[in-house]
Amino acid sequence: MRNVLALLYYLLAVVGCTGGNVTDIHSEADGRDIVHGKIELRAGVAKFECLASASGQCHFALFDPACVAPAASCDKPPERFALAQGASREIVGLPAGFRPCVSAQGEPARPDCKTSP
Repeated sequence: MRNVLALLYYLLAVVGCTGGNVTDIHSEADGRDIVHGKIELRAGVAKFECLASASGQCHFALFDPACVAPAASCDKPPERFALAQGASREIVGLPAGFRPCVSAQGEPARPDCKTSP
């Protein structure tokens, strides 16, 4: 699978499709990292990285775009997964406009990335 992705990245670079989007999610308290994750979107592939976490894991929640609007009533639960500090994961085919949230403890989150009451 990695060979196929490497070939895809190479072919896209050859034809000039190298653009991407990087989101850096960083939370700290008293000058220390609580959680630090990075998401890179490139050619339909989302790469999630756990750079630092007070718990040793980054807990990601990915919300469907239809659930992101402030007045949205959405029954679709977010896709959730955890990565160990230093680990990464790639996901292909996420919907455009998905909302990522990350926490160190895996607290329940809402689409605005705040913990549930």
